This record gives sequence, structure tokens and C-alpha cells, in this order.
Amino acid sequence: MSSDFVKKITTPNPVFNNANGSSGNSAASKNSLVNTPGFLFNPSIVRHNLGLYDDDETTQKVFDDVKILQNTNIESTSSFRYDSVETGLKSTQQLDLDMSKFVNHTFFDSAVSKVNIAFHRIVNDYPFDGTNKQVEAYEDSLTGFEKYVLSRFEKNIGYLIFS
Repeated sequence: MSSDFVKKITTPNPVFNNANGSSGNSAASKNSLVNTPGFLFNPSIVRHNLGLYDDDETTQKVFDDVKILQNTNIESTSSFRYDSVETGLKSTQQLDLDMSKFVNHTFFDSAVSKVNIAFHRIVNDYPFDGTNKQVEAYEDSLTGFEKYVLSRFEKNIGYLIFS
């Protein structure tokens, strides 16, 4: 053990003045406990002095920018993607089903018609040039099977090379 550590341990506690461990003035004892720097330990890193939270301007700009939230469906009550865990179900997308097997989700409808409706909605109704808010509203309006087909649908976010 280092001598500094032993010195701090063996130094009597400034809060307790009497032999029985009680202090005469409780307000003075609270102040002496608070104002005693490094009585128990001296932290080598203090989180609030790193400048990560209060002084970082980029973090402040991200949280102050209202445009980020305006381009989402966070205010919509029909959207389930921003709800907490204990909120009830709003869509069949939230059910934990294996959509690859029609036995799990097709009851009174034909599997062929479900596939036709899903492809029709994806190809004809998807907002390709829409805002993020419109895409979220569209995806929230899909059924569980339609969302499954959309997730399996081929997407390309790159570019084509013709050579």
C-alpha cells in the first residue's frame, strides 16, 4: 500500500469530534464532510469535466435542431415505431410470426391474393421520391406480411456501371 493511502485511512474523520463518534453540531458536520476534498479518494477522471456534454457544440446542435423531428411521424398516434414497450399492439407488423409460412398468417384469404396485394402495394404505392415522414407513414400502413415482402424486396442504394 502507498503511504498516501494509509495516511488518508489513519487520519481521523473530521466529522466525528467526540470519543463516542457523535458530533456536537450537525450542520457543521455536514459542511465539513462536503468540504473535505479527497477524504475517501481522489478520482482520476471526473466525467463532467471532460467537455462531452455541456461544452460540445455539435451535440447541442443535434438536440436543438427541430427539423430532425419534423421529418418523422413521432407525433402520429397511428405510428407504433416510437411507442414504448408497454403500449398495446397497433399493427400486425408487431406480431412475432414467421411470415415465410402462409399457415401462420393466412386464415380466410387466399395466399395468392395476399401475395398479389403485397406486390401491388409495394410497386405502385411506395413513395420513392417522398420524404422520410411519408416513407414512415407508408411503412406503418402495411400489414405484417406486406412489411415482410418489402423487407425481402430487392433494393439498390448504389449506382449502375454499364461497361
